[in-house]
Amino acid sequence: MSEPRTFSQRQRRALYLAAAGHCEMCGAELDAGWHADHVVPHSKGGATTIENGQALCPSCNQSKSDTMIVDLPKNESPRDWQSSFWEDYISSDKKNYLLGACPGSGKSWAAAGIAQYLKEINVVQRVIVFSPGVDKKIDWADDLTRFGVKTTPNWDGRVQRLKGYEGFSMTYNALTHAGQNLGKLASVPTLVIFDEVHHLADEQSWGDTAEFHLERPSVRTLSLTGTPFRSDDNRICFVNYSNGVAQLDFKYDYADALGDEEVVRDCHFKLYEGQMRWESPTTGEKHEATFDKE
Repeated sequence: MSEPRTFSQRQRRALYLAAAGHCEMCGAELDAGWHADHVVPHSKGGATTIENGQALCPSCNQSKSDTMIVDLPKNESPRDWQSSFWEDYISSDKKNYLLGACPGSGKSWAAAGIAQYLKEINVVQRVIVFSPGVDKKIDWADDLTRFGVKTTPNWDGRVQRLKGYEGFSMTYNALTHAGQNLGKLASVPTLVIFDEVHHLADEQSWGDTAEFHLERPSVRTLSLTGTPFRSDDNRICFVNYSNGVAQLDFKYDYADALGDEEVVRDCHFKLYEGQMRWESPTTGEKHEATFDKE
């Protein structure tokens, strides 16, 4: 049995106390998102023990030379926020984790990296993805397969049809038809990724089906969303709430993405028609123009 790569909660408490609540590289006070780090990297044979562990702030952990935890597809590299998310996910070791990231930021790619990592260290044997549409489920199968998790987007609901595959992607709409077999497939250690998880509401058919068949000890969930709320105010399944607000475990919002180069484009709103009238605040002179006039 391979040695675990992540520190247990008991080990994390010991590392925090040994560091007196401060980063062991820069001395900054550790906040809730601090990282339990291997002094000798795990990829170079470092053991997951208290003796080989240290408490670091996220910035110092990211500055270390050997922080790569995922075997990347050829000619692809993570954005800074994706690397930070990977480290946070692994150090938190949460059963249900919610990633909030804006559209276009690459949250599906980041989640595929986590799926590969968990499979590689034998934490999960199967990966299941739910997404809103047919195009997305195909994209998910492509992303996961590039990361080394052989995934099909064409599962027909029969368990035997998954021979040779480690994962499958499907739409939320197919949930109610596959419920019973989902329970069978998730009896082994499984990562379930819910893309745009706000589609999965409590007390509605998709949400009830997912919770009934997938809320079990063998399943851990990674939920993704750019909008962690619903217009009908129903609770989103597999998400932790505090005072009625969904609690994000990692956040990368539009403001963050705009601050980073080449992540998302600026929004530009162009007006093509319409009449406007205004009065000069200094002279009182009245003006009139259309929006198509320079």
